[in-house]
Parts: sequence; C-alpha cells; structure tokens
Amino acid sequence: CSFHFGQCIWREVRSQGLQNRHVNDDDFRLNVKKLMALAFVPVHDVVRAYTTIVANFDDAADRLHEYFDKVCIEEKKTQSSARKKPQFAHQLWNVYDRVVHNSPRSNNAVEGWHHVFANRVSIVHPSDTKLADRIRWEQSRYEIQIERLDQG
Repeated sequence: CSFHFGQCIWREVRSQGLQNRHVNDDDFRLNVKKLMALAFVPVHDVVRAYTTIVANFDDAADRLHEYFDKVCIEEKKTQSSARKKPQFAHQLWNVYDRVVHNSPRSNNAVEGWHHVFANRVSIVHPSDTKLADRIRWEQSRYEIQIERLDQG
C-alpha cells in the first residue's frame, strides 16, 4: 500500500543519516517526495519516471538510489545495460490502478478490523472454542448490518 511504501522510503532516508538533510534541504525533500509519488505513476512508466527523478538528485544520495534501484525499480547489471528484477515488483507497490478505479490505496481498513477483532477476543492466545465463538459472533453482527443496509 502507498502508506507502507512511503514508510519504506523514509526508513531508508533515516538509516542513511539523511533526515537532517531532508529537513533542511528543500530540493532534497522534494526529490524524496517524488520517489514516493512514483506509486501514482502508471506501471509501464515507472522506470522512465524514476530515471527522470534520479537525474535531479546530487551525488550525496547515491546510496539511496542504489537501495531504491534494488528494492523497487530494477537493479542495473554491472556488465550490460539490462536490468534485474527488483525485490518488490512494481505492481505490488504501485497504486495507480487503484486510484483510477477509486479503490483503497492502503490496507488500513483491514488492519483496523483486525485490531477491533483482537480486542473483542481479548485474549492473546484464545482457545479454539473461544476463537470460534467470537468468529461466529462477528459473522452474525455483520449479517445483521448487511440486512439493515438492504432494508434501508
């Protein structure tokens, strides 16, 4: 999801000690935001857009480029101009199609439901019986909500 994609980039900026530069250098901060914006570019244009963005970075961010190439784009091979597949395929982190189709860009709704359900179970390691009872209760609650929505 786009939230975790942005977190991944920020985590790498911090791990490379570039957070002060991110705060103080407007151009650098804008370029990092452009990296995050790659998630909203059509999948077939990601590499071309990335190449354009990288041209605006200075040499101090080379390690950030290397990381991003390896993990999200397509790592350059050393002896040819061909590229290797990235650690995470573009389709995994790219949300362009989700935006176009008005779908959620993150999995926050699922994480929210999981948190609520975990609180309802209220035991870290519930027995099979208690877990099954809570799942049945949750299912009946949603069926009631669906019925109410159907009736207006």
